[in-house]
Parts: sequence; structure tokens; C-alpha cells
Amino acid sequence: MAKEERAPYSLTLSIEKQEITDKKSETDPSYTKNIRISGTIRNRDDEVDKEKIRIAIDTFNKTDAPKEHRKLWGEAPTKINWNGDRGEWYYDKPAQSGKEYEFSVRASIGEAWAELDNIKVEGNPTTLIREISGEKEATCNQTVKYKVTRYNRDAADISEADKKNIKWAVKVDDKQEELKEKGEAIELKIKKEWEGKEIIVMAYMQSPSEKVSVKTDVCSKEVIRIEITSEITGYTIQALKGIDFIFSDPVVIVPTYRTNIWCLNLNAENKTIKEKKEGSFSVTRDAWYCLGKNKSNKYEILNRAFVPADYDKNLYSLMWIPSYPKRSNADAFILTRFGDRKIPAKPLKTQKCLNGRSIDSPRSDENFATDIMLHIGGTYEIMWYDHVGGSYGCFGFIPDDDIYSTVEKAKKASENDDYDDKTSNEDWKIIADKIKRLAFPEKKALQLIIRDRDESKNYFPTEILKE
Repeated sequence: MAKEERAPYSLTLSIEKQEITDKKSETDPSYTKNIRISGTIRNRDDEVDKEKIRIAIDTFNKTDAPKEHRKLWGEAPTKINWNGDRGEWYYDKPAQSGKEYEFSVRASIGEAWAELDNIKVEGNPTTLIREISGEKEATCNQTVKYKVTRYNRDAADISEADKKNIKWAVKVDDKQEELKEKGEAIELKIKKEWEGKEIIVMAYMQSPSEKVSVKTDVCSKEVIRIEITSEITGYTIQALKGIDFIFSDPVVIVPTYRTNIWCLNLNAENKTIKEKKEGSFSVTRDAWYCLGKNKSNKYEILNRAFVPADYDKNLYSLMWIPSYPKRSNADAFILTRFGDRKIPAKPLKTQKCLNGRSIDSPRSDENFATDIMLHIGGTYEIMWYDHVGGSYGCFGFIPDDDIYSTVEKAKKASENDDYDDKTSNEDWKIIADKIKRLAFPEKKALQLIIRDRDESKNYFPTEILKE
């Protein structure tokens, strides 16, 4: 309570209460708070007409105005309510948040007066937002929660009214939109038109600022893509199809190629806007087939490798099958385009053996290949028996243990019978499980792309080995 002052002619003025109210100013909507001062006045002279006593208020915005602007007498509070010789009064001053005010109060009648000076009242402190949280990445149609996590003062001191009045805005492509949602936290559904873009979400009390924002990259979808490159990682053996030896398996030396596993974020145009490499392994791209012996009594061989009809239209979906070859329990992935297992391919040089018969499993349409797969290769085990993997156009997985840096070393390993020291099954299972784990739980699209290689410069086996 402010100190009471005695004044001439028995007028006594006191301030009993100072408070901030939530009542909005009716005259100026930009002022969101009122400062109310209230008190009493006593008239100890029965001869004084109480109705002629007046109270004048001088206000001073200490934050903005110099002191010489003070003493602007004339503002009056509401009517004095008398009860005997005691009069109650109050005064409301529209106040801006964060401003400090000084009041002087003067009660007077004629030459009689009483004054209280330097009554300091601070307007409701300004609430400012310093930090918000939210997702750094999101996908189309996902609902993302954004929340204010720090203010310019202790969160416990922030009124519920202020929290409810927190505004939000989102900025995309330099276009800013104020959201209807208000409050300390909001849930924002990511719009389809935001695909592949960065959205800036801002929370504010007065005006939005990117200094207090969360930037969210909106990806249309996330896919797992297998990339078969033209980078040679070494050399290995491959079963030669179309011919059988009685006591051994006919094999040829073939190069292996680096194959990468990518996790990609794509925009609406299916362009990559973010990528993460999840691992790599090696596969064979060739598929050698024996056409028989020519007139010189030498074997002629055909490369039945799958070569895309157009490398510019060379992205495939992968369909998983649980066991290939049969009874191997080894995962395999079939290449499809638009759900079709019959995919465009460059024709083979021939589909006839030297004796005029068709090669095994010829194409019904030379411009299309069917059931091209990514599957286990090398030396693998089925029902406790080892097999050397060959190909009719598929891509065969080769473990690092069976890849050699030169053709000569690969040939030497075959002569030393090193390829069946360890089968491919365990290593292929690790790779296949990783691919499934990346794609299947969240139902991400599983894709495969084949990078161009110059078929005219491919390694051509010079001899048939016995494995």
C-alpha cells in the first residue's frame, strides 16, 4: 500500500491496489492489457461538498517518453463512490506489454489538494518465443507436430492466455500463409503441393520471423534402390550353360560389378533430393551359354546377358520371392516394369545353337526378356549339395571371398578348387535381409537400376574351365 499523505483542508488520498487486468481496451484494440490503480479519498471536513471533489491522473510511459512530457493533468478516473466520508475510486489505463508506467494522482477541491507521486506500475511483460521444435523431414500427407519449446522467460510465468494466443505461419516458395491453428503446439498436415520443397514453420506472438522457425524438407516418397554399376570389382567363375561335363562343371571367368544399396528421397517428379548409401556388394552381369562346337571343333559361346532396350528407361521395380533356385531358401528379386515381368531388352545375337536347335528357354519375343532376377550366385548350397551358379540373363550375387583382382588369379583359384571352400548362402542372406529390412517394414518401394556399360568392350572368356 502506498504511503498516505496529509493535505491541507483535511483531504487524505491513498492508493490501495495496483493490478494488471485482462480487460481489453475498447478505444485502442492494439492495447491488450489494462493497468488499474484504485484507492480511497477521505474528506474530514463536513462543510465540503463531496460531489465537487475531483481526482486527476497524470500518466507517464517511462519506457518511451522523456520526463518533460509528464504532468499532463486532466485524465480522470471513474466516479468516486462515497460511503460517508470515505470515497472509493479506480482508474484504468490501457497498457502495452513490456512498458513501465508512472502515475501521479491528485485529489482537489478549491485550493485543497492531496497528491501521490511516482506510482510505478509495469505493464504485463512481453511474451516472446525463442525456439520451437518439429520434424526436419516429412512426407506428403504426414501429420507433423510443431511445439514451442522456449520463451524469453520461464515457461511457468507464461499465462495460459498468452499460450492460447500463439500464432503460427508457414512459408513455402517465399509465400507466407498464416495458419488457423493457435496455441503452444499444433499438428500440421503436409500438403501434396509441398512435395520436394522446404517449408518454414514459424510461431509468433506479434510477427513471424525465420529466426524462430523449423525448416522441414518435404519428400514425396522414400524408396530403396539397388544400383548395378559398370564398375568392375574383380573376377570370378560362372557356370557355362548349354553344356555338361561328366565329372565336372564347365565354367568361365567373368567380371563382377559393384552394386550399391541406396535409400532415396524423391520429389513429385521422382528426382532425388536426398540419398543415403546403405551398403554395397558385387554381382555378375554376364550370362554365357555354349552354342556347341564349330567346324574347327572349338566351342562357340553366346552372352545371354540382359541388356535394357533403352538405358534412359531403365528403372525397374523388384518383386520378392522367398526361394530361388527351388528348395534353396535363398531370397530372389524379379525385375518388373509397371507390374509386368516381361521387360524390354535388346535382342540376343542369336537364339539358335550351331546345330540349328533353339537355345534353352529362348525368348518368345526377342525384344523382351522375362523373369530377369537378382539372386544368389557363385557356389551355393541346395539340400547339402554344392552348385555353381550360371545365368540366362540374371544378376548373380558373388561374395567377396570368391572375387579375385585379375583373370589369372580367378583361374588359379578354380584350378586349386578354392571356390567351394565357402558357399554364398550365408553372405547372400545378409545382403537380402538388409534389403528387406530397409524396404518391407514401412512398405517402401523397392527398385533396381542398371548403369550403362559398353557391351563391345566386355571381357570375353578365352577358355572353358572345369570346376
